[in-house]
Amino acid sequence: MKTSFVALLVAMLFGTTVSLPVAAQNAPKETSKDDSGKDDVIATVNGMPVYNSEVAMLYQSLPDQYKRMPMQVLFPQLVDAIIDRKIVSQVAEKEGMLKDPTVSKRLTFTRDSILQDMYIGKYIAKVLTEDKLLKIYEEEAAKHEAEDEVHARHILLKTEDEAKAVIAELGKGGDFVELAKTKSTGPSGPRGGDLGFFEKKTMVPAFAAAAFATKVGEYTKTAVKTEFGYHVIKVEARRPGKKPTFEETMPEIRSREGQKASVALLTKLRQSAEIKRFDEKGQEIKAEPKKADTKKE
Repeated sequence: MKTSFVALLVAMLFGTTVSLPVAAQNAPKETSKDDSGKDDVIATVNGMPVYNSEVAMLYQSLPDQYKRMPMQVLFPQLVDAIIDRKIVSQVAEKEGMLKDPTVSKRLTFTRDSILQDMYIGKYIAKVLTEDKLLKIYEEEAAKHEAEDEVHARHILLKTEDEAKAVIAELGKGGDFVELAKTKSTGPSGPRGGDLGFFEKKTMVPAFAAAAFATKVGEYTKTAVKTEFGYHVIKVEARRPGKKPTFEETMPEIRSREGQKASVALLTKLRQSAEIKRFDEKGQEIKAEPKKADTKKE
């Protein structure tokens, strides 16, 4: 008996095992079109083709927990789901459902959403070329110097007297790592107080100032007070900062600049569009005229 797509989803939700057809092994590795632009027909329903790209779109629309399974594994069930959709769609169209006002409105809503996404995506890809992104990266990198980093350990204590006692033990030759393991109340205590390398801006001001003012191999001779308690800090190493590479920052730059480009495009398109708004009674809401600038020069 053929496993339905719904049964598969239920199985994934509740952890039961479902036997998948052998046909899953023959699912195409490509999730849409191949390099030549060809979009394979993988089934027909009353003569209407089902394309490989439709399977890819359905797969991408699944919740993330389902997409943990490879598309090739889900392929037969995805195809079945599209076949079922086309069967019902064809019957509904024959029965005149396209004339239903609700159906018409939902189709228009979906059409508008798709066109908006595709148009804005195409526009952003056109204006945000890799050369443009690289230029933005270089301009931003030139404005910001890489900050030095220190590698430090600390012992966090509740009171200043406890911190003074630890400093006294260190003065007598006590081992910083062992004291951190036995006395620190911070989460890094079991690791000997190790905080790894960090930039000044990543720590609270008082802690950062003390850490960066301490020489490598030395510890703070007075307790450092922060909102977390009292710290004794030891600096293990110092190194010059390193600016992130273009590859590391490109996703963030692309996302940020894409948002800006999208807003700019919509603002421009709005300016050239005739927009009217209506209240709940169907009366047009007149825009308030702009007030003249009465400021004196």
